[in-house]
Amino acid sequence: MAASPSTVLAQSTSSSSSKDEKYYGLGRALNPSTDLRRWKLDVKEGRQSWRFVEQQADYVQSVVEKYLVGLDTAAEAPVLPKPKTALEAARNGVKFWEKIQCEDGHWPNDYGGPMFLMPGLIFTSYISAHQFAEEQVAEMIRYMFNLQAEDGGWGLHIECKSNIFGTSLQYVACRLLGVPADHPRMVKARQFLHDNGGATGIPSWGKFWLATLGVYEWDGLNPVPPELWLLPDWVPFHPGRWWCHCRVVYLPMGYIYGRRATGPITPLIQELRKELYTTPYKSIDWPAQRHNVNPLDMYSPHHPILKFFNTI
Repeated sequence: MAASPSTVLAQSTSSSSSKDEKYYGLGRALNPSTDLRRWKLDVKEGRQSWRFVEQQADYVQSVVEKYLVGLDTAAEAPVLPKPKTALEAARNGVKFWEKIQCEDGHWPNDYGGPMFLMPGLIFTSYISAHQFAEEQVAEMIRYMFNLQAEDGGWGLHIECKSNIFGTSLQYVACRLLGVPADHPRMVKARQFLHDNGGATGIPSWGKFWLATLGVYEWDGLNPVPPELWLLPDWVPFHPGRWWCHCRVVYLPMGYIYGRRATGPITPLIQELRKELYTTPYKSIDWPAQRHNVNPLDMYSPHHPILKFFNTI
C-alpha cells in the first residue's frame, strides 16, 4: 500500500526513565522518525491539517506548531515565574494560552487518547487504495509503537490495559502500513493475541472493522439492521433518538452491514487471516463468535434479552 518506513523500524534507544516506562511501555524512547521541525499546521475555518515541508529552510515553525509536536518553546514562550497568588496563576495561564492560540482565534489540539480511531482511518485508506505520504506512515507507526505495552498489546485507550480490541486493531494497522510480520513488535503483539485466544474474542466494533477489511466473516457479527432507520420517528428506539455519537456511528455501519461490504482480498489480507487467529481461518465457526467477547474486553455481560433478539 504505502512505502515501508524502514528508518522508523530500526530506530530505538536502550535508555529510558521511569516516567517513560510508565507511559510508553515497550515503545519507550523511540527516536523521532521524521524531522519534527518540518511539520506545518494548516488551519482553515477550524479544520487542522498537518503537512510535511520538504525543505526545512523554507519554513520556520510557529510556537503553536512547536508546542503541538513537542519541541522546545523556551525561546518564544519562556518559563513564567512560579505564582504566589491565585491571581498570578491566572495571569500566567492567560499568557500561556495567548502563545498557543492560532491566528484565526481558536486553540488547536489533537484528539489523542482513544486507540480505535486511527486504525479505522488506516483500514479505510487501505480498502480505498489511498496512499499516505511516507512521513505520515512513519509517524503513525511511531505513535503506535510508543504506546505498545510491555506485554505486547494495546488497550482501548492510552491508559487502558491491553485487550483484544486494541491489540487487534493496532496490529492490523501496523501491518497495513508496512511493518513486517517478523518485526519484534509484531511478534510480541501476535503472541499476546494468541495467548488470549486470538481475534475471535474482539468486541462488536472490532468484529465490524475486521469484517470490512476481509479478515473476519460477516456471519460472526450480531446484526446491525439498516431497516431500523425506516421506522416511524415516534418509535422510542428509533436510531434518530439515540445519543449523537451512537447514531452517527451506527448509520454508516447499518449501510455497510446491509451490503456486507468488504475490501479486496489481497495477499496481505490472506496473511492477516493466518496471523490473527489460533486456528485456521476456514475452520472457524463464525456464527458461534457473535457473542464471543474476551474477558479482557468485557465491561458488562450481554443481557439474555439482547442475545435473544440478536439471535432472531
